[in-house]
Amino acid sequence: FDGFGASRCAHSAPKGHKTSKHFLMAQSADDVKKAILAAAPAQKLPTSVSFATGGLGGILGWLVVHPFNTCAIRMNLASQSGSAAANLGFVPFATKIINEEGVLSLYNGLPAGIVRQMVYATARLGLFEAMRDFVAKYRENDIISRLGVGIITGGAAAVISCPAEVSLVRMSNDAALPADKRR
Repeated sequence: FDGFGASRCAHSAPKGHKTSKHFLMAQSADDVKKAILAAAPAQKLPTSVSFATGGLGGILGWLVVHPFNTCAIRMNLASQSGSAAANLGFVPFATKIINEEGVLSLYNGLPAGIVRQMVYATARLGLFEAMRDFVAKYRENDIISRLGVGIITGGAAAVISCPAEVSLVRMSNDAALPADKRR
């Protein structure tokens, strides 16, 4: 046993298994990393897959987050209008909305939120993957280059999705307004 589990790997891996062969030859953590990378074939995903998974992940996450965002927006607007509900905490405020308007009212503005995620999350992850690969041609793909790429692509995605964000806030709040004041 060499501290990396090589003796277990030799007994449990099937004969001829490439990972066990490389793993047994490993002498340090760097060697283990290199052995794992050598054993796994490097397949680059198409750019369209990066964009699609970013958008789908953002949408699925937004389905969970949207009711909380709706409550937060409405709490902010209630505090600006001087409403008595502005003094409530988050849970009592959400309970008040549910009792007065129903659970589905927390999903007001959901289409705008989904559009925002389709634009923002798709652009953020898709642009990150594409730009990271581009930068890797000219410099090492280290934490500094990833950080820079993340800042640039996150900012670009935020600018691109700004109109959808405005629609989201308006649609989330408009349900609480009288019919003649809705936009």
